[in-house]
Amino acid sequence: MGPGDDTFWFAGTLNFDFVFYGEESNDIYIGSNGTIVFRDFYLGWGFTHFPSLNSCFVDALVAPWWCDLDASDEGGIYFREFSDHFVVMWNAVPPWVESGPAPYYITCIIIGWASPDGVANSDIAFLYNSSCNEPQGSSGMQGTRYIGTELQYMPLVSEPGN
Repeated sequence: MGPGDDTFWFAGTLNFDFVFYGEESNDIYIGSNGTIVFRDFYLGWGFTHFPSLNSCFVDALVAPWWCDLDASDEGGIYFREFSDHFVVMWNAVPPWVESGPAPYYITCIIIGWASPDGVANSDIAFLYNSSCNEPQGSSGMQGTRYIGTELQYMPLVSEPGN
């Protein structure tokens, strides 16, 4: 995907049945701020709980790490579809900063699998390769403004010498 700050892309229509919160959701939009959506798009910066009644929120939103990311000069955002799953990756994307070096870089992946029968919900996995100290990010997903799941991001902490 093209780099950028506060941007989104229509990645396309999936070639398999992807069921999200009971709705077939095959169009996929990818946001530079760590989100994907299936029925609409939203560029926002996050910092909220799931589900949210916030009027700027959209339905069918998945956010492995939703904050004000900026892939204009560093990092990359990638999408690939396979026969029964898709992968979206934000690779070493820094947050937006007015000046100076980025305080961290986020690398996270969403994998979404086809519905096993076209009716049951599809599986989604969030994978992280980052230690993120950003206090204003959100991790979760929602089918509507009333139904969703908030996740707590917990980085691995190594013991000294391990």
